[in-house]
Parts: sequence; C-alpha cells; structure tokens
Amino acid sequence: PIPRLQTLRILLTPPDRESEPIHDLGAWHFDGYGVWIIRRAHDGTRVGVCGFRQGLGRARELTWWFLPQARGRGFASLLCTHLLAEAHQRGARHAYLQVDGDNHAARAVYHRLGFGD
Repeated sequence: PIPRLQTLRILLTPPDRESEPIHDLGAWHFDGYGVWIIRRAHDGTRVGVCGFRQGLGRARELTWWFLPQARGRGFASLLCTHLLAEAHQRGARHAYLQVDGDNHAARAVYHRLGFGD
C-alpha cells in the first residue's frame, strides 16, 4: 500500500487516476516509491504534488511542485524534512540535490536544510 503521511499542516495522499499519470501509480507498485498529492491538512485542498521519481539511468530524485497560491508558505521545507526521513526509513543513506541555478526558492530551501552548492 502507498503510505499516507501527515503533519499538522500537510497531508500526503496517494495519487489517483484523475490527478496523476498511471505510471506514477505503477512506480509505487513496482518500485516501492512514487509521488503523493499534497493537501492542506485542515481542509484537504490540493496544493501540489511531491515524491520520488527515477528516470532510466538516473538517480532517484526528490521532487515537488506547488500551485502558485501555495508557494512561499514553508510547505517545501516541511516536505523535504519529512520525505528525507521517509527515504531514510526505507534504507536510503545518501541524498544529493539537483536544481536549476535560477530556481532561487528551491535553492533557499536546500540551504536551510543544510545542503550546499
């Protein structure tokens, strides 16, 4: 089963056929990881997607995307903290990040979490 994760501010729910491509549902089944729908915990409103993806011949990537109205509210820092802990529980011992140089918001999140350039 796809885990549900919840904090006081966010709820991560499994993708459904209306919200995510079918390959994301398959990733959970075949690979044991995938993406979640990000919802505000207090009302269940969808605010984005996040999770782990892996392209052919590439490292597994922690990724997220937020609707414009949900940006700048601290959700990304909260998600990274929880998802990195989830990955650690599943056996991951290393993490590295890749971000476009002009994505200043994501770079700020990574720096706050202790990652360098």
